[in-house]
Amino acid sequence: LGLADLYETEYLTDEDLAYAAELLDGRVHVIIDSYSSLAVEPMYLGTTLFTQTGGVGRVGGIEVVLEDGVVVSVDSILIDQTDIAASGLMPSAKVTELIVFATQAIVDLTEPITEEPAYREPEIIEVKEERIEIPVEKFHIEIANIPEILVGDAEIVRLQSTSLTRRVTNAVLEITDADAVLIHGASFMASIPAGTITFEDVFQAFLPDNQIAVLEVTGADLYAAMEHGLQDLPLPSGSYPHIGGMQAIINPNAEPGNRVFRLRIGNILVDREATYTLAAPYEIASGGSGFSMLAGKTVLKEYGSLQVIFVDYLMQHYALE
Repeated sequence: LGLADLYETEYLTDEDLAYAAELLDGRVHVIIDSYSSLAVEPMYLGTTLFTQTGGVGRVGGIEVVLEDGVVVSVDSILIDQTDIAASGLMPSAKVTELIVFATQAIVDLTEPITEEPAYREPEIIEVKEERIEIPVEKFHIEIANIPEILVGDAEIVRLQSTSLTRRVTNAVLEITDADAVLIHGASFMASIPAGTITFEDVFQAFLPDNQIAVLEVTGADLYAAMEHGLQDLPLPSGSYPHIGGMQAIINPNAEPGNRVFRLRIGNILVDREATYTLAAPYEIASGGSGFSMLAGKTVLKEYGSLQVIFVDYLMQHYALE
């Protein structure tokens, strides 16, 4: 069973559908579109059923027939709002609870899949500090104009990704050119307001003096770091992992230590034996906050604090008029 956000099937080309049919054949029996505004009749990508309910106001049903434990047929139905009212169907309290939990716990998977290779030989260079100090008298200088509040409240970022954490991982990815970024939830302290902001707005949103280091790590280290960061779910944790350049598929309900199903960098699965470059705050890059798997790794380069990196990112992408 697959859950996908394909938006509108009308935008899928014949080539898209043919590729999907070949990829899914024999592996996935049903794909349910998680968000769409169109209701479609059941369609098959090879042997895989694709269905979407058409947004709010309808309920979808999936019928799976098995013989001796083997799926022999799959079909779907749509129940519209009128039929729902007539049947007396009510939302399941348990499913509602699971949806709320999943919404809070899911790891951000929004990094685009590209054709770039997942791994390249890291260039070993001399460790060099690139740190910039911002004089206190400049804290009230306006630096950028952002269209929405960037959520960084501690009780939220220790449980899920937010508008702030996604932009910060992108900023670190841009400046370091690492394969992946991992920033723990304790790095964030407050939200940044929408509109015209100052140095002070940015600096108060982060843990002070939190420099970034680029490490040489293995794929096994990446898996171990992610497992550590997710081990306390559904409880909030300062170790909660915010990632960039890397996609994670997780099961937050699995036993701690077995919650990461797949990691990808680009469109390639992370190889536990391969070597990658990872950008992370020095606190965890040195093995702190329980990230012992990162202790003692080769440091390829050091950068300034998250505050300075993010200021530069905002001034480039959200420049003042």
